[in-house]
Amino acid sequence: MRDTFGATEPAVPTYFPSALFRWLLSEGYQADTLLVGLPFTKQEFERGEVNVTFNQHKAFITRCISVTQNPRLGLAFGQHLQLTDLGLLGYAASSCATLHEALQVIVDYFKLRGPLLKLTLNVNGDKAVLEVFEVLNYDTIRAFMCEAALVAIRNIIRLLAGDNIVQYATVTYAKPDDWDAQSSSLVFKFNQAQHGVYFDGTHLNAPLGSVDIKTQLMIKQLCENMLAKVSQQEGMITRLSHVILHHPDQFPNLKEAAKALATSPRTLRRELQNLGTTYQKELDVIRRRIAMEYLSNTTLPIETISQRLGYINAPSFARAFKRWTTLSASQYRNRYKSV
Repeated sequence: MRDTFGATEPAVPTYFPSALFRWLLSEGYQADTLLVGLPFTKQEFERGEVNVTFNQHKAFITRCISVTQNPRLGLAFGQHLQLTDLGLLGYAASSCATLHEALQVIVDYFKLRGPLLKLTLNVNGDKAVLEVFEVLNYDTIRAFMCEAALVAIRNIIRLLAGDNIVQYATVTYAKPDDWDAQSSSLVFKFNQAQHGVYFDGTHLNAPLGSVDIKTQLMIKQLCENMLAKVSQQEGMITRLSHVILHHPDQFPNLKEAAKALATSPRTLRRELQNLGTTYQKELDVIRRRIAMEYLSNTTLPIETISQRLGYINAPSFARAFKRWTTLSASQYRNRYKSV
């Protein structure tokens, strides 16, 4: 992925922000208000089927905190999150024989939910901690991300093994000035060495009532397959995106991209097909993102935008943009402009 006009930056799936988006919609907030200045339609963001840049992810979280006027929004959102929000990973965990197995499944396959967090499970006698590591620099949204994640982990442990197991959570940052202990049913300790949820380790090997070995093995195999595909896709799609973005005003064709990747057009086409995509689809993903950035964050004429994206004329770009978003370029600009 790239930022507005060229630099590459981490791309993340919208599972997490989409869940926040859907929850805030259910609380009565308006989609247009939450998405001001961000290059997404309500439909694609709500479905969580697209990747966003990490800076866009941060901008959305910041926007939600501003709109709700709730600096502790992470606590409220974390309380809303449940095991089912982990998708296939949640089903795998709920079919395990013990709490230890369930948490280890979540740790092992959490990468399937994107690169925002890394989890580890550490056990020392009767003390256990599920640690949360920042894979990317949260910076201004650190409190939101950590508080949401830690409260959600508490919810998952309680759901799997009971109410009285979790003891407290730790975070590395200082206690916020606006912190109200009554706003969270989870005890927080600040200025600690790590982010984590501490709980009674003696419950780790207690049997869970929902064990289903057959389902567990089937879903774990699916997770393994998905993890392998994610790793493969990250490599190829990232390298291809870099090639396409190297000359953003004159995108390469398939032959030129293959040459830059030191492969043949036939091999590149086959590798992309194995990943369930095509060169044209990946080019359109990049064109769409750039178009949305231009429309929401600049005042460039649509004719100029179409030229910069390599379209022969504005009507060709207009048809493509309508196909991508169901909106005309003018409608999109009027709805999501930030300048």
